[in-house]
Amino acid sequence: MNSKKLKVSRVEFAKVLCYWLCTTRTEKEINERAKDFGFKIRNDNDLYKIVAEFLVFNMWLIVYTCEAVIDDENKCNECLDIFHRIVYRDFYEKDQDFEDWMNFVFQKYQEY
Repeated sequence: MNSKKLKVSRVEFAKVLCYWLCTTRTEKEINERAKDFGFKIRNDNDLYKIVAEFLVFNMWLIVYTCEAVIDDENKCNECLDIFHRIVYRDFYEKDQDFEDWMNFVFQKYQEY
């Protein structure tokens, strides 16, 4: 196999991570994961809770993986900061202050 490294900016890489995160938010994906974990979706409130939990869980998977494979800690942290800001902007900005949201996210990461 001929592997070739591509040079991408931290912003481009963060956007790719966000794209991957969005692929986990399809109705099919959410229903499959809910079934895998034995979660029942009985109403819109159940669905909302599951979608929110899976979003943060998948963010944690991205963070955990990046921290494990990116050797340069500063570059990794910069990229993940950009990633978190994009996710916040796209999903949470209207609902919550960024600092409060980050505290919530990091608490959830600690649980995982």
